[in-house]
Amino acid sequence: MRVSMPFKPKAQILLQLGEQLIKSESVAILELIKNAYDADAKNVSISMMDIDNPQNGYIEIIDDGVGMNLWTVQNIWMEPGNTHKKDLVSASERSSLNRLPIGEKGIGRFGVHKLGKKIEMVTRSANEQEVYVAIDWNSFANAEYLEDVYVIIEERTPELFTGDKTGTKLYISDLSAQWSRGMLRSVYRSITSLSSPFSSIDAFRVKFKTNKKAWLTGLLTFEDIKKYALYTGSMEIEGNHITEFTYQFSPFSAMIGLKPRTFQISAPVPMIEKSNEKRGEPRKIDIGKFCIGKVKIDLLVFDRDSSFRARFIEDKRTYGTYLDENGGIRVFRDGVRIYDYGEQGNDWLGLDSSRINTPGKYLSNNLVLGAVQLDREFSSDLQEKANREGFIENAAYMEFREAVSYAIDYFTAQRNIDKETLRIYLNGGKKEPVKQDVSLIRQKISVYIKDEKERKEIDGYLKRIEEDYSYIQKMYLKTASAGMSYGVVIHEIEKVIAELNNAVKAEKASTQVTNLAKHLARLVDSYAELLRNRAKSQNRLRDMIKQAVFSLQYRLEAHQINVECLTDFAENDYVDCASNLIVGSIINIIDNSIWWTTYAEVPKRHIIIKATKEINGHLAIVIADNGCGFSLSPEDAIKPFVSTKPSGMGLGLNIVNEIMLSQGGTLAFPDYGDVELPEIYKNGAVVALIFKEGM
Repeated sequence: MRVSMPFKPKAQILLQLGEQLIKSESVAILELIKNAYDADAKNVSISMMDIDNPQNGYIEIIDDGVGMNLWTVQNIWMEPGNTHKKDLVSASERSSLNRLPIGEKGIGRFGVHKLGKKIEMVTRSANEQEVYVAIDWNSFANAEYLEDVYVIIEERTPELFTGDKTGTKLYISDLSAQWSRGMLRSVYRSITSLSSPFSSIDAFRVKFKTNKKAWLTGLLTFEDIKKYALYTGSMEIEGNHITEFTYQFSPFSAMIGLKPRTFQISAPVPMIEKSNEKRGEPRKIDIGKFCIGKVKIDLLVFDRDSSFRARFIEDKRTYGTYLDENGGIRVFRDGVRIYDYGEQGNDWLGLDSSRINTPGKYLSNNLVLGAVQLDREFSSDLQEKANREGFIENAAYMEFREAVSYAIDYFTAQRNIDKETLRIYLNGGKKEPVKQDVSLIRQKISVYIKDEKERKEIDGYLKRIEEDYSYIQKMYLKTASAGMSYGVVIHEIEKVIAELNNAVKAEKASTQVTNLAKHLARLVDSYAELLRNRAKSQNRLRDMIKQAVFSLQYRLEAHQINVECLTDFAENDYVDCASNLIVGSIINIIDNSIWWTTYAEVPKRHIIIKATKEINGHLAIVIADNGCGFSLSPEDAIKPFVSTKPSGMGLGLNIVNEIMLSQGGTLAFPDYGDVELPEIYKNGAVVALIFKEGM
């Protein structure tokens, strides 16, 4: 027998849809506010009364939007999955207030049962009667099929929206949950973060009322906290470039002697994907391949070091709590927030995970208040999930995330410069740090890390750290000619040790502690190795250049880079140095040139290496490329943990600088023209290793 019949949805399907699509009370209320926005409302009033008593409490939401008439309620509002809003977006049909609808799927309204089991709606459109709708969600739970449940819809003479008033009122009772202090505070934070603090939504105001005001005591506002931001940034991304970028360091007036600093780009900056960087095959990030449009980013970044808070933050607890609860980078489209980017636990840009691996370089979510702005009309390839938990993770979203991540890293490179300046200032201008006891951490780990294998691995790293740390101290104290920025090195060591201390007791501590310990061991070993290999002998510049180029021959050929080696004098190019350290330095610089010339996408890539006496008559090795040049000043380029390369540690040039100091030489960045070079190197990077003859 063959039959044809329609689906018979169970009555509970709407409850299940709402339950699965709307994960929290905050999301449910935000969806209702967004509906008011789509209705061209200028004002929305939210009242939450006696919400700790589900039987007597209620939630009321009133807007002054265009409202609905009887036909709209029956044929659009009562049809789950109606494409009305989606059709408006597709046609770029804007409202009288120039808005495009935020919602598209027509199902968000059914998450209202997340808030309460009974709903009464009163709505009216211009020159129409008022429409009253009553829904008892219990009836959906008790009935068998959806078609068996009837919703009361009544057209009546206006009682609420009288005269020429229009709008919609929702009255939600028989609350689904007994509200707590934390739930209310979470909803309040969501409401206050609905629009970007950097650019408010024109003619759209949300008012909030509750008789549980005591539950909101102590909550700071964005206006309260923003004055504490030391580092600010604003940038725009379009296609495959950062087209606008402004960074500011703004020390407090009480920080006498610290000068503000501003940095702006003079030309668009190309963006590169992090994941390909280690393979030496940089790929341009290009959001122009998708319908994403221009992306605008605003950032406020704070400092949470104990010495800073002790001297400049009065209410330290509230300051930290606000950043813990509100920190992160949020996404807004047409000024309205896309949930739940920037919420606690949502590390969509991987800020926290990056900081675990390299704590000295990266931001964490609880250090930044940020907003990413999108235009609804030009970002259709970024599609919201049905459950309102961000965008579908398609190719467009992946490219968008990479672009935002790159821009954040570009900002962070500038922040790291002033972060180090602030650290030195807070330490009274001294770079000498206070010793920390690594053995104490090892004792704590023996208590808190239960897995024996992981405990042994961490302990191995810590033993290496102790040994190398002691060696660095010994060598520095033994000779003033070590040439090492001892304070900078030890500061970074101790900063990671502090993070280790904080991580030991945390959940999933073993993974975090292992990553931190591994990072610290690698860091300390790099500088200890520099001190161990100080034995000097007579070596020819041209021989060391030849050895370095030979080591990189495969990579140079793979990237189709032409290398020219020159010597502008016939003989006497011998220097007294540790050849392995100098060869390593040459390799480091050439490796950077390979990366940046590939990144700059120059049609023909060139590197020139000269053994020369052109710089004040001293023997020198000059390495130049025809890439995009330095975006950092020479002073900043050699600072540790400062880098504009994605995923770069920012240690390469710092270690080269330390090597040259330890050998009695200098690392320099000559201008084009200081050394005789072909014109193709005019806009590229020029680096010089300068030796003193006979040293």
